[in-house]
Amino acid sequence: MTLRKNLILSLLAGVVGLGLSLAAPVTADTVFQSQTYATQSVPFTQNITYARFNPALGTLLSIQVGGSTNVTAEVDIFNNTASIQTFTNAQATVPINISTNYGLLTSVTATAGPFAGSINPGLNAFPGITSNTIFPTFNIAPADFSNFIQGPANTTVNLSATSTGGSFTGNSSSLGSVFFGGSATAGGTLTLTYVYALVNAPPAPLPAVLPAGLGLLGLVGLAKVRNRRLGRSAAHEEI
Repeated sequence: MTLRKNLILSLLAGVVGLGLSLAAPVTADTVFQSQTYATQSVPFTQNITYARFNPALGTLLSIQVGGSTNVTAEVDIFNNTASIQTFTNAQATVPINISTNYGLLTSVTATAGPFAGSINPGLNAFPGITSNTIFPTFNIAPADFSNFIQGPANTTVNLSATSTGGSFTGNSSSLGSVFFGGSATAGGTLTLTYVYALVNAPPAPLPAVLPAGLGLLGLVGLAKVRNRRLGRSAAHEEI
């Protein structure tokens, strides 16, 4: 009776140990959203709307913000005379910070020039080459998760583009009547990704090795029982 009990306990221990070793890790999934913000003059602010996270999907683990921006600087030259004027080495450099109310996305510098040529009376614009910058992804603080879960169907992220000033230079034979300035524009996409642990994830399929392992455990146990019985029989015969 004791041998059978020990055999059963050995088999159960083997099943539990094997099951734990084969347990599946926590399964995670994502919900990705991307919104476009229109190209416009810096500085500006814009509200961007996203669908809130549905708690029925699972447990929210992180909220990642990313995206990209296209920036363009422009050299603006004002000719305050009544005739065509010439200029050289006209340049514009505009540092831009793009951020949300949850954190800074990127700092980028828009440049234009150097340009040279002639200008008509009034304002003359010379846009530079548009450059693209991808935002480094950052995580929203867990303390702010409630803003993306509770409430109506949608939530709002506030995006802003600001400039810390700029440098605008150029040369002209009529500097007292020709003035150099500049501006910048920005536009792009802002992405929001919910990373969550699945609720009621389907169990991992039983590996083929499990029945084989149980069979081996059974054989080992039976062999132990048989050897002990043979040992007892031999002892009786010697007596």
